Amino acid sequence: MYHHHARLWRAGCAIALLLIAPVSGAPAQTIPAVTESSLGARLQLAGQVVYRIPAREQLQPWANPNGLQPAAAVTDSTGQPQSLGTVSASGGRLAVAIDPPPENVLLPVSEYLGELVGLFTGSFFGPVPVRPTADNPDARVVQIGELAVRTSSGETIGVIHRRAETRTSNFTTYWIYSDRDVNISAVAQAPGVEGDIDLRLKQGWNRAIYGLIFIRGQNGRISLRSAAEPAGLQWIYWRWRE
Repeated sequence: MYHHHARLWRAGCAIALLLIAPVSGAPAQTIPAVTESSLGARLQLAGQVVYRIPAREQLQPWANPNGLQPAAAVTDSTGQPQSLGTVSASGGRLAVAIDPPPENVLLPVSEYLGELVGLFTGSFFGPVPVRPTADNPDARVVQIGELAVRTSSGETIGVIHRRAETRTSNFTTYWIYSDRDVNISAVAQAPGVEGDIDLRLKQGWNRAIYGLIFIRGQNGRISLRSAAEPAGLQWIYWRWRE
């Protein structure tokens, strides 16, 4: 199995860690409605980054004074790291431009389904069984859920996510490239938790929202859907160390 998407599981764990110290965000209390979220052949993203340090709750504007370099890092079929497109953060202002990825970083959809199982198994709620299916077994995909932040020597010291967090919800944007149209779906359920996967991917780049809702006295919700971004998402730089 390729290892492009081991970071899917890590992203779920990172969300759980972030929930220990919630930050400000719009009070989204519902999973976004499913809608086709095709972004075309070229992925273009931009916005000001804010940052946080473990054990500190307050977000602060990030000016990137040390000239750190973000990267859309993936792994190819031989296990070698690759960076997609061009990514910069001059003055803390993020700019991303990624054309269709090369074939050697695309994951067969059958293996991607296994990575989605891992995402739900490693969720904040604990293991949530799920068995996703795809209606086009020939599709090949690659997903970006975070941008690595590197020093001039190439050391990764943090990540940038597009995320909204409150004390009862957490939403993260993923970007998925597919080489052809494919729908991926599943229903997920565990004691006290329910959820779904509903990805309606078009050829090219697509947006998906990974959502968690955890309100006391109610079943938890976990979802990965093609959807519009809920209000309050920010580019958040999570530094692993000072």
